[in-house]
Amino acid sequence: MRARYAGVIRAAALLGCILAARAAEAKLVLDKIIVHGASKTSEGAVEARMRLHRGDVIEYGILGVAEDRLVASDLFQSVRVYLDTPRDWAVQLMYLSDQTYSIDVHVEVKEKHSWFIIPNFAVGGGDVAGGLVYADMNLAGTGSQLISAGQVGKLKSFGFVGFRDPIATFAPITYSTAGIFRQETFLFYGNGPTKDDVVQQVGTRIAGGEAQVGYVFSSHMKAIVGGMYNRQWLRNAEDKIAGYPEAKLYNAPAMGCTVSATDATPAPEKFCNGENVVTLQLYFDYDRTIAPEGLRRGAKVKLHNEVSDNFWGSDYDYAKLEFQGELYGYVAKTYPSVNFRTILNFPTSERGVPLTQLLRLGGGDLRGYNVNQFNGDTLMVAQFEDQIPVIKGLKVPLTSVKLNLAVAGFVDVGALLDRHPGGRIDPLNPSAKSRPTLDDFHTSAGVGVRILVPGVAIPAVKIDYGYGFDRGAGAIAISVAGGGL
Repeated sequence: MRARYAGVIRAAALLGCILAARAAEAKLVLDKIIVHGASKTSEGAVEARMRLHRGDVIEYGILGVAEDRLVASDLFQSVRVYLDTPRDWAVQLMYLSDQTYSIDVHVEVKEKHSWFIIPNFAVGGGDVAGGLVYADMNLAGTGSQLISAGQVGKLKSFGFVGFRDPIATFAPITYSTAGIFRQETFLFYGNGPTKDDVVQQVGTRIAGGEAQVGYVFSSHMKAIVGGMYNRQWLRNAEDKIAGYPEAKLYNAPAMGCTVSATDATPAPEKFCNGENVVTLQLYFDYDRTIAPEGLRRGAKVKLHNEVSDNFWGSDYDYAKLEFQGELYGYVAKTYPSVNFRTILNFPTSERGVPLTQLLRLGGGDLRGYNVNQFNGDTLMVAQFEDQIPVIKGLKVPLTSVKLNLAVAGFVDVGALLDRHPGGRIDPLNPSAKSRPTLDDFHTSAGVGVRILVPGVAIPAVKIDYGYGFDRGAGAIAISVAGGGL
């Protein structure tokens, strides 16, 4: 009997020794972090991303997590975190010694080129746009990000400047701020036989900005709260088809100053008085994707909730709830993906939804259709795509940059409904009730070409041809560096 329980007794005794060592708080603690190979990135930025500080307990598992966090920061081509001591000696100090020792943690990195200036360009689906993008993803070596972009387009022109700190040095906090000026022409398409005809256009202009602060749960997950303020101006609506009713602005205040171009004294270049759009934001983002060949792998989820209300000075009352899930795989040397997105954008009073926040669909998210061909308040869209690399390591002349080439096949399915009280009234059939049916879903299929930069998830050049089945026509879309943003 004693022999039977001897093993159990020895195991219990060993466990007791380990727990006693823990109770005595035997540990190896951090003295300082020594960074090798970083010519730009500051030690503070490295420490913030590792989330290690002087006095923290050091174990090999903790070092592995810190190394993963540095890799996920996307600042470095390669990362190695290590102790400059024999492993068996370090293990004894970590787990068996009854004294506390201080130790240095060494970090060896190879930095990525952090800044770039590139042209962006897009053509197709009834739109042409082009401009420049400047970004520094490691501003002054702090790991902060500065992004600015400008664009002149047929339908949309804008200037944008944004600053973001993915994680602060003093705490796992992220914060960002941005300013924007945008001038855009909203096109309204007819239904039925005139579904490809522009029946009305309305010019818009906004100026404003937003700011957010959030908590970083991990290098892949964060929760954010923030606010946005825009000042909106609307230009007099211009009818393209005689007798078509005014663009319905969801009972927005601008309805009182929007004048049809068929009016006796039209002023198509005159903008209406400005109005305030103020929203509170609550975001949750999870991103565990990588792009080693310029093609994503992994999963990405976002939940975004925005509320605008007269209570905090907005001239509009509405709630916007967005869910987006993306899944990217790697199967038999191909990269299949599924992207599902749904948005509800409902008015909560007679003040309604501003035109500049109207949901739209078509173009990049529904290929084969005109840019923003559909509008409404309830959006559902799914994109299925498979990409196959065909050529790797194409060297760009006079640079060290190497590109990859891939081909793609895709199917897009989407619907954008008008479901708020009153619904959409079809001017060609005023007695018809607005009721969702399968006919509200539009489907397209096509093929494309991608020129990719390894490690960058946005294609350098993207060319797609999509055929819209219920439209009975196709469209080619070309973009450079995400042009037409």
